[in-house]
Amino acid sequence: MMSPVGWETLYLSHALLELVLGLLKLRGRYAHEKPRSKPQRSEMYTRHHGGALLALALQGALVWCYDLVHTPTGAITSASLALFHGAAVCAFMVAWAQRAISAKKVLMPHAPCAILFAWHAYSRFTGPKGALR
Repeated sequence: MMSPVGWETLYLSHALLELVLGLLKLRGRYAHEKPRSKPQRSEMYTRHHGGALLALALQGALVWCYDLVHTPTGAITSASLALFHGAAVCAFMVAWAQRAISAKKVLMPHAPCAILFAWHAYSRFTGPKGALR
């Protein structure tokens, strides 16, 4: 079982990481792309992705700032974040199967986040009486 400080550290580090990545994507391109190397519509979708990451950063930061990590709100938020990161792993697995990306991209950074947030949600949703605690 992870300590309470460990879960709080997960929330804070995740919020900061998503904040930085979200801000970078607002440029309209990913790190491996050159400026103005893709159509404006594609840049729009990259910015949209950046906005989604900023929303995830805000969600986690609010849970952390208001000391909600160890409450039902924290468990629900962890379930949501686990779903987001788990879905990203699945999308990357399809691309990996098509040989479009390396296996490293499948695992980092989404797989650890999916596992840890799922673990946190599960540990909060289950207990001696099987109720949210």
